[in-house]
Parts: sequence; structure tokens; C-alpha cells
Amino acid sequence: MALLQLLGVFTLISVVTTQTPAPRLASPDPVTVTFRTEPRLEVAIDAVCRVARVTCQLDPTLDAAVRAQAIGPAPLAFVNASLDEALSFLTSRAGLTYTVVDSQTVRIHPQGR
Repeated sequence: MALLQLLGVFTLISVVTTQTPAPRLASPDPVTVTFRTEPRLEVAIDAVCRVARVTCQLDPTLDAAVRAQAIGPAPLAFVNASLDEALSFLTSRAGLTYTVVDSQTVRIHPQGR
């Protein structure tokens, strides 16, 4: 009986202390990209993610005006920037944020979602 209680406590502790770690990107390539003219948000995010070799999913609720929003200033350049630096800059200019979905994917969405 005491052994069963001990096993029950051990199982309970294991369940309580085991947490799923937040997804992390597999070391994306540094981002070096230059936009000579003011890029649209969707174009800039696509270019940054392509250079970093990750997939970016734009939230389907983002309307065309947000996707087409000009992100300035021009020229705009990222030189050996981390993906976090580039995406944080771009998304913050449009009132958006991003979430890591898995080791190769990020999702761009409105803040608070």
C-alpha cells in the first residue's frame, strides 16, 4: 500500500513538473536584405522569411489594407539581422506581432491574438 502511494506521488509530481517547452525556430539564417523603395508589409515579410529560410504564415484575418501597408523608411535595410530583429521591426510598424509555430514556421497576426 505504501509503495502504491509513493508511486502515485511520483506520478503526480512528474505530471505537474513536466511542461511542453515553447516552440523555437531552428537557427534561422541571418537576414541581409535591402529595399530601395518603401516595401509593402507583405512583400517585406516574405523577403525576410525567404532569406532566413523559414515559412511565414499571415493571419487570414489581416485585411488587404494591412498587407499592402507601406513599411518605411526607404531605403530599408537589414544587414546580418536576426529574424527576431527583422520581424519585430516590421510587425511593430503595422501593429502586429508574430508567434513561433514550430521549428520552421512563424505566424504573423494582430497583437493580442
